[in-house]
This record gives sequence, C-alpha cells and structure tokens, in this order.
Amino acid sequence: KRRAPVAIRFPVDARYTFDATFPDDVSVAVDPATTTITDPAFVSTSRLSFVGNRSVATAELRTTVDRIAAEDLPKLRGDIDRFARTFPSVVVIRDANLKKSGILGIGRQDFAATLRNRQQDVVTRTTGAIDSGRLAGADLARAYCARGGALQSLERGDAAKRDVDKAVEVDPNAPTMLACRGNVRLASGDFVHAIDDYSEAIVLGAESGNVYYRRGQARFHLGRYAEAVDDFAKASDIDRDEGLVLHHELWRALALRRLGRPLPDDLQKRATADPRGAWPRPALALIADALTVDEVEALAARTAGDGAELNGVEADFFAGQYFLLHGDAAKARAAFAAARDRHVIIYTEHVASGIELDKLDRAAR
Repeated sequence: KRRAPVAIRFPVDARYTFDATFPDDVSVAVDPATTTITDPAFVSTSRLSFVGNRSVATAELRTTVDRIAAEDLPKLRGDIDRFARTFPSVVVIRDANLKKSGILGIGRQDFAATLRNRQQDVVTRTTGAIDSGRLAGADLARAYCARGGALQSLERGDAAKRDVDKAVEVDPNAPTMLACRGNVRLASGDFVHAIDDYSEAIVLGAESGNVYYRRGQARFHLGRYAEAVDDFAKASDIDRDEGLVLHHELWRALALRRLGRPLPDDLQKRATADPRGAWPRPALALIADALTVDEVEALAARTAGDGAELNGVEADFFAGQYFLLHGDAAKARAAFAAARDRHVIIYTEHVASGIELDKLDRAAR
C-alpha cells in the first residue's frame, strides 16, 4: 500500500568476484552458467564456472534509475530475491570431483571416463528424483531438462529428445525449457528446430545472451553466417562477463571470416589487444590471423591440470576452422578429429567438431 516513491542509490555499478583455487586433486568440468536479470531499477548478471580445480563466481549489478514508483516495489523485491539466489553461498566438492588412483589423473582417457561417469551420475540422480513422484511443475521440468542434457552428452540422443520434449510439455512457457530443448536439438544436428526453440525462448523473455549465442551456432552450422553474426553480436551486448563475451566474439569473428568479410575495427582491436592472454584470447587472435596454430595450441596447453584438456578441445576446433578458412581441408579434418579424440563430451566444440567432420565427409563423397 506504499504511496511514496522509493529512493535508490544511483549510480551504482558494482562487481563482486569469488575466485577459489583448490588442491590439484580436485577436478571439475562444468560449462559456465550465466543468469541475467533485467528489472526497471537494475540490471544484474551472475556467472558461475568450475573448470579443473578453479571455481569462479561473479556477480555484477548496475542501477538504472534513481527512484521507482511505489507500485513497482513488489517486483523490485522479487527481482532482488532472484538475483540473490543466482549467487552461491557454498562451493561443493563431491567424491566424484576428486582424482583418485585408477579413476583420474593418469591421462586423457581417465579424464574422459570421469566426464562420462559424471554425466551418468546426473542421469541416475535425476531418474531417482523423477521416479519418486515428489517433483511437479517447474521442478519436474528442470529434472527432465538436466537428464536430457546428460543423455545427449552420453550420445543417447533418442532418450535425450524424449526428456526435453517432456520438459517443454510440463512447463511450456518457460524460456529455459525451450532453450534446453534447443540445446539438445543443436547437439543432435536438428538445427532448424533448434532455431525455432531459441527464437520462441527469446520471444518469451529469455534473459541470457547464451540463447542468442546458441541460436547463432545453429545458424552458423546451416551456413546462415550473416544471421549468425547478428546473434553473436546480440549475445555480446547482453552479457557483461568478459569470458562469455570473448566466446561470443570468437564465433562472431569466425562467422565474419566465413562470409569473406574483414573484422570490424572493434573486433580486430579486441582480437589483437592481448593475443597471449587468458584463454580464449589466443583462439580469437588465431581467427584474426594474429597467432599461428602452433602458438595457440601451446598457449592452451599451458593451463594447469585438466584445464589444458578443456582449453585444448577449443584450440583444436578453432585450429580446424582456421585451416578451413585457408583452404586446407586435410589439416582441418585432422584438427577436428583431435578435438573429438579428447572426449570432452560436455563442450560445444566437441559437438561442433563432429558436425564439421560430417560436412567434410559429405563434401568428399
């Protein structure tokens, strides 16, 4: 029933980062997750990543007005609560995240096996939750989405499709569920329907640049490079985290090069500003012809622990793209095959390398 407006501290542009490096016997491989909340009074972005033995959580919040109307206060409170829930209060290390004798730490195949075991653990746990009958509504949809994503990583495509279809059936107007189904369709090569899912998620208010990023990848694989460039640019505009933006810009540069266009000044400057800096800057420099493939592979390998494998699959994939741009299909094939041989099944570049190999096989027939 409040009648007076609410004063808000303005301007505020705040950033908080929690960065923890655990002992070397910890190994986690989780794709970064980003949540963006747009309220009439503020914009926030939270990003969580855990790669190898390093966990990073970043929260950013920027106020956009100096006061809000009384009737908007309930929405503000709700959005502040949503923002708070996106940032973790704890970082959990499970038994499965520890390198144990005979399980992880001996070589590449052990790392690959651990990734598969973790995806199978997701399948097992979500199946138990679904079968318990205790989940309903959005919680049940999220369980189907999580299991579908894990099944797709395990190359059990038919079962994955059934799960993500069920997720959308249970919560049909949730942008996250549509994007979830789009991710499975993208990974399975169903690019047209993936684009449909991402587009509907955007119409229904998807708040993450990742939806544009994934739609751009689907359009890229269809050869619709101009549309892909536009999507990657929108993803960069939405996301503020540097690591995410660099990946968006990397794919934008690649799509522009596929179109035969020079990189615009802003992108060329970004690509050459710090070519040997933190990953994936070297990969972006490669697409801009500012580094060689050998230099990029060496820079990817310098990462401590299992991070070298995770960065390595990206390095191999973009090396393949570099060779395609320079007309060397044989070297491109070898690079994409190297990416697949790492078996980093949770990474976009693992899937995308398989897509490129299929294209090269069809072209050779």
